[in-house]
Amino acid sequence: MPVEAMKRVQQIRQRREYQHIRSRQKSAEKMERDKERREVARDMALIRSPAAGLRRARVTVQQQSDQHMEEAERDRRRRLADREPEPAQSSQHERMVAEAV
Repeated sequence: MPVEAMKRVQQIRQRREYQHIRSRQKSAEKMERDKERREVARDMALIRSPAAGLRRARVTVQQQSDQHMEEAERDRRRRLADREPEPAQSSQHERMVAEAV
């Protein structure tokens, strides 16, 4: 019996030691991840290209331009459908064309 009790005590010690080491590793891993996140947040300028923001801005400007052109085309079609005369700009254009001919 005493030999079995000693084996059991040894098993318990090993299990507790393993649990202790594992809990220390988990906390160290968490601290390491937090440190890496702070480093990435701090050095984002080194990771992200400065031109990336310019590309996004260029795309946004292009989209806005496209939207304005689509709206103008819709307005023009609506006026044609309603048979309304074009605004003053188009009459100026017509006069310029007439003068050129």
